[in-house]
Amino acid sequence: MLCRKGFTLLELIVVMLIIGIIAAIAMPSMTANVTRARRQEAIAALGAIRTAYRIYNSERGFAPGGLWALTAGNYITTNDLNGPNYNSSNYSVGAVNLSATGAAANGGGVNMNTVTGIVDNP
Repeated sequence: MLCRKGFTLLELIVVMLIIGIIAAIAMPSMTANVTRARRQEAIAALGAIRTAYRIYNSERGFAPGGLWALTAGNYITTNDLNGPNYNSSNYSVGAVNLSATGAAANGGGVNMNTVTGIVDNP
């Protein structure tokens, strides 16, 4: 009796086709999760900056002039702002908005209102 071992070319093509279909379905879901994680990192850092901003404002009676004022006054450290996707140079402090910018490849910019804490650019 002749015993044949191995796979035919047709069987290999069918398996490759199935793997390709599964990858095409799963890839957008995975990239969306990565983008969401990057945005969450920015939102968490903006929350820490907002807390430091509010403490600075309540102690001194005026808003900080920028992120440098918060770090110079030891309200927040640059280590708190350095993550895998954003670093301290990506954040800016304004009179009304805190922003995580310069990271379009990392999921885009995120803005947070200093008073309400509402995040826009969802």
